[in-house]
Amino acid sequence: MKKILCFLLCLMMIIPTSFSLAVDDAVISTISVSVTAPKAGATTATDPVVTVSTSSHCRLDGAFWIADDYIDTLPLNITFEAGKVYNIGIVCQANEGYTFNAPKIQASGAVVAADYTPKVFNDSQRQMVAFVVKVTAQPAEKVTLKKLKSVKLTALSSKKLKLTWKKLSSKEQKKIQKIQIQYSTDKTFRTGVKTKWAKKTKDSYIIKGLKKNKKYYVRIRAYKKSGGVIYVSKWVVKSKKTKK
Repeated sequence: MKKILCFLLCLMMIIPTSFSLAVDDAVISTISVSVTAPKAGATTATDPVVTVSTSSHCRLDGAFWIADDYIDTLPLNITFEAGKVYNIGIVCQANEGYTFNAPKIQASGAVVAADYTPKVFNDSQRQMVAFVVKVTAQPAEKVTLKKLKSVKLTALSSKKLKLTWKKLSSKEQKKIQKIQIQYSTDKTFRTGVKTKWAKKTKDSYIIKGLKKNKKYYVRIRAYKKSGGVIYVSKWVVKSKKTKK
């Protein structure tokens, strides 16, 4: 089926897009479609979800993911990345007694933009229209991470600082992958920033290799990456001088 639809798109490029049509109530001048965004982590093995309004007087003949060059279909099993834009090729067939006349596309739902001028063509005595819309893949899930509590920073020696926080509950641990820690002598964290990671089951971390009698700024937050999207809680910032 996808090969047939791809062939139809190829035909659009060479068949004239205008026809001599009677101007009456049977002319289709607008097509309304609604598109559902793909979820990050899903694959192109599943065709895009597209619906066509019955008031458009036409029906969906096919919808499929296509590459940026507009003609080639995307390979099967490509994993969608959150925030990335993808193209959907759509082919509609006029209902019996109706004809297309340079129809405009009214796309709703997850559509970023309608792309390319719709192409009208005949196929085995049927009048059809093909066009492309762009959609953005959405995060696979919504994640809200709470700010870490009871964060404290203690000087252990001239080269070590100990960061402690309230251990996350089992329920909270399931929401995250790890805990991110950054430290720098710059309170704006614009220069000299170093990043460390702690397991989500931990409640403390010792920062080593520091300079004596030097003030350090340390910040900590919960971290999770899912479907190409990074979720984090708000930073908690502390500062402390190492011992002399």
